[in-house]
Amino acid sequence: MLSRKDLKSSVKELIDDWDNQIQGLQRGIHKIKGESKDEYNKRIDELREQRNALQEEVDSIQKASDQGLEEIEDGLETAKDSFNETMEKINNLFDSK
Repeated sequence: MLSRKDLKSSVKELIDDWDNQIQGLQRGIHKIKGESKDEYNKRIDELREQRNALQEEVDSIQKASDQGLEEIEDGLETAKDSFNETMEKINNLFDSK
């Protein structure tokens, strides 16, 4: 298990990475046309929601018990998987155009 400080640092780094990925997707949106653009925007919104949920975890780390920290750490892996799945869907949409 990570220390409270290390966990908070890891989550903040992940948020920064996700922010950069989302910004990169937004820069590429002009290449998408029609209905695909709507789907692309929907997926970007999903990523933002996931990012915002992760930000809420940063706020809860300081208040969490040791058991709570373990749950947050486990949830972090789930959040990463979910974000990566959404990124893959976006990349597939983008690659198909």
